[in-house]
Amino acid sequence: MGLRAWWLGVCLLSCAAAHSAVPEIPRFRVLDAADGLPNTTIPVLARDREGYLWLATHDGLARYDGVGFRTWRHDPDDAASLPGNIVQALHIDGQDRIWVSTENGGLSMMGADRKGFRHYRKADHPQMGSDDVFIIVSRGDTLWFGGFGGGLCRLNADGSFTHFGASETDVASLPSDDVLTLAFDGKGELWIGTLAGLARFDGRAVHRVPLPDDPTPMIYSITPEGDRLWIGTSAGMFERGKQGEWTTPAWSRMFARPNAVMAMVNTGDGKYWLGGQGGLWRTEGEGAPAPVSFDLQGYGATRVLQSLLQQPDGGMWVPVPSRGLGYLQSDWRRIATLSPAEGLGPGLHRGIAPASAGGLWLTSSKGAIEHLDTVSGEVTVLPWHAEALKDERLTSVLEDRHGRLWVGHSGGLLRIDLATRAMQRWLADSEKDAVPSTGPV
Repeated sequence: MGLRAWWLGVCLLSCAAAHSAVPEIPRFRVLDAADGLPNTTIPVLARDREGYLWLATHDGLARYDGVGFRTWRHDPDDAASLPGNIVQALHIDGQDRIWVSTENGGLSMMGADRKGFRHYRKADHPQMGSDDVFIIVSRGDTLWFGGFGGGLCRLNADGSFTHFGASETDVASLPSDDVLTLAFDGKGELWIGTLAGLARFDGRAVHRVPLPDDPTPMIYSITPEGDRLWIGTSAGMFERGKQGEWTTPAWSRMFARPNAVMAMVNTGDGKYWLGGQGGLWRTEGEGAPAPVSFDLQGYGATRVLQSLLQQPDGGMWVPVPSRGLGYLQSDWRRIATLSPAEGLGPGLHRGIAPASAGGLWLTSSKGAIEHLDTVSGEVTVLPWHAEALKDERLTSVLEDRHGRLWVGHSGGLLRIDLATRAMQRWLADSEKDAVPSTGPV
């Protein structure tokens, strides 16, 4: 269709004369295999000191520099390569070292020089508990990780390991040896999410923390926000306040399993992005979060979204399962984008002009004259003469001060009186006032 109009349709700057209030629809630029992305399953995103974007994928560890991707994979002839290509956890520590885990491959660390991996496996370090690591975090010189059946482990600055496990008879232990998520709060205490509930490590001991309603749900995500915590669970979303009090949002149950929240981003204006088992969602005020459908861009439905990463400038990276990696620029609200999903007709829209009664006139290569209400976002097709114009490639439009619509097309010029609906044509072969022949458009 040309001019990148294959999905765009019409793009309106909110600062234009029409003062567009068209409903905000986030539009993501998506990178895929054609851009060098190795795989579209992306469990984790991270950013290093240099500003590079790192991706854990199911076909290696990838780095994006703003132009292209570099990928690290398993090489059976290179002991310093990844142990496998299914990367399921990724973390960048305070020393700018890259920590990853591959499926049943233990931990691997690449130094700031980016010259190969050092490996840590249970066979060499029994206190690791398991080689199947799901989550990695760090604070200072100490690394923490957890996974399937291995409990919680700490890799100390001196290279030793400390293990914390679950016990049915000890309440000062983990609720489960299956650890799904870890996060540090503002006080530096470590919060541990397991398959059987939430726990907190205060630097000395583990404390189990019951949640409202269901005390021991599966914990999918822990998101610190100042002196508060957001907890995504199999029973819904919960907020823990500074004094340890729990708040249950009215929409909490929307995000119970199988729609649990696995990642959360605060946009800084009281709104949130939620990613999880049911794809991507966005909050609006006190109302229930609304789903963000990638169908609007022709990218298919989004499911099981495990990671969100906000850039320092407010832009956001979002995996688009089965399609690629999406980027949403920080000023996306300044642009309202319409496509056939919002009622815009098919074809390339080349003509756009203000309407005297408000809104905009649009003309398309499919012969349609449309009116866009820039307040409601409603698109209405002008029905008059639709049959006569259906095969015309309309290229321009202008409404004059007398309420007449002038429309340029591939064969000439036409004028429609909006009061009487009368239409007059001027063609290249007209006997009177013939227009110049322009050839195919």
